[in-house]
Amino acid sequence: MPLKRLAIAVLAGLIIAVLIILFIARLYRVRLTDVTRMISVESLAIFTTLLFTAEVLRAYRLKLLVSRYNKCTLPSSIVGRLAGSLLSIATPTIGGGEALRGVIASCSISTQAIGSGIVDGALDFIVNYLLAIAFLPISILLYSDTMYGIFIALLIGLPIFLFWLLIICSDKYNNIAMRLSFIRRIEADKLRKLVASIRLDKLLFVKTFILTVIAWSLDAINLAYFTLQTSSTDLVSAYIALVYSLLLGVIPTPGGAGPVDSLLAALIDPATAITWRLLRILVIAAGGSIAFTIALTSCGPTLIDYLGKRHDNR
Repeated sequence: MPLKRLAIAVLAGLIIAVLIILFIARLYRVRLTDVTRMISVESLAIFTTLLFTAEVLRAYRLKLLVSRYNKCTLPSSIVGRLAGSLLSIATPTIGGGEALRGVIASCSISTQAIGSGIVDGALDFIVNYLLAIAFLPISILLYSDTMYGIFIALLIGLPIFLFWLLIICSDKYNNIAMRLSFIRRIEADKLRKLVASIRLDKLLFVKTFILTVIAWSLDAINLAYFTLQTSSTDLVSAYIALVYSLLLGVIPTPGGAGPVDSLLAALIDPATAITWRLLRILVIAAGGSIAFTIALTSCGPTLIDYLGKRHDNR
């Protein structure tokens, strides 16, 4: 049964992600007492509020994408966003649940619904990489001792960034794809057709781009709040550390655990980095589990049908 396999996969992915982060904590000599010291009722409340506010903005972005072709409400988009994030924990890299978001938001398995979910995830990475480029001059001044890690993150993220640009810019895709044999080998054309089905015009792109930047800013404020408890790290420094470290989420580990945490701990206070990442994964897992349960109630047959087809096509 797809649901049983999915539950086992998510639980296994969550356990592996937490164990990897704890291993990184050991490497940076972060003790459990350092982590628990920063978690209070107040800090947890502020963290959760900022985290879910950013996710609501991303859910509204998903709604704008899905609503062009399918019936979609903001509550259903929030459920889809969080449920997709839960699936991402069980899959390599911080992605993996993009298509599921569109399916749940619209309660349909249409080409446009799946394409909308994929674009929703692609926008996060595209904006993340553009922010990383924009912050590069400042990062050279602030993180001169750890620039090697930043350059590695940029190099690792560059192929993914160019890939998503190529996929989304469908007008130029065919001319370029004909010259690049590796694109045909990874069957990117199927992905491009899903993305092209929603016809992302300039106005919609600008709207979703702005929403993405604001959501990233809220994530940075969230991280900056935690750094203030242990160091004098300012918002700009926290923002820079966040965008570069999350670029490493493309490395195939559950939820990006390991590479993301290592660079984040190198750029800011290690105890803060480990605490923030642990909280983020655990809170998203909790919220995603609730969202997935709601999705089963609201569009269970569609969801089970999608998961079954997804499993059969592996």
